[in-house]
Amino acid sequence: TEIDRYTYGVLPHQLWAYFARPGNYKTMLSIEIAKQFTYMQQDVKVWNERPVLLISPEMSTGEIRERLYCNVGGLRLDDYIMGSLIEPDLAAIREGVSQLKRKLIIRTDIFDYQALYQICCRIKPVAVIIDGVYLLARSKKHDDQSELLKNLKQMQSQDTSPIKGIPIVIFSQLNRNLEAGFADSYEQDSNVAIYFERLPAKASQQKGDKEILTNQLEFSSKKVRRGKEFYKIPVWFDESKS
Repeated sequence: TEIDRYTYGVLPHQLWAYFARPGNYKTMLSIEIAKQFTYMQQDVKVWNERPVLLISPEMSTGEIRERLYCNVGGLRLDDYIMGSLIEPDLAAIREGVSQLKRKLIIRTDIFDYQALYQICCRIKPVAVIIDGVYLLARSKKHDDQSELLKNLKQMQSQDTSPIKGIPIVIFSQLNRNLEAGFADSYEQDSNVAIYFERLPAKASQQKGDKEILTNQLEFSSKKVRRGKEFYKIPVWFDESKS
């Protein structure tokens, strides 16, 4: 991707931090990144031997399952929810999701650092993706989140850690009052810190009697320890696929 060109991609020992305000498709992005980590080689889709751990304390298991089905099947989320798909299509998607879940462990019940450490000891993941990292801190205060990020970095470096040397990608939600404090914490404790936001949808094409809207996420680096800074890199996507 364009972001990889600037950052050289996620390296095994790095902690990446993505942050955005509410409603900017953090979960959509976290699922896609987690799915990519399940492959050892992207071009031929060779599975990694060890699983990827995706933690999402923000959403219920059902909400994550809906988005996972849509991601695997390239579906519109509203079509899936309204049940407008035919059974052969759903059967193929179920098979794809079943295969993916052998290598992608999704947990919505991890709410603290100790629980995270324990599950990592059990499954020894190849990567950890956390959607809603602020919920793993003891509170939403800046100091607690900063402490959590430091703990994650320590886990990556300790010889006895179950995730020594593996990549960690975290997503957190900002609000305008706490944005400065959270951004400072990310920039201090991460290898790469990226802010992104959704731009207004634009009509792109007519499909039958329906106008298809395309959306754009804009990514800007706040910190790149190994690579080059970038500003407002656009990524286009279909809003209802997540």
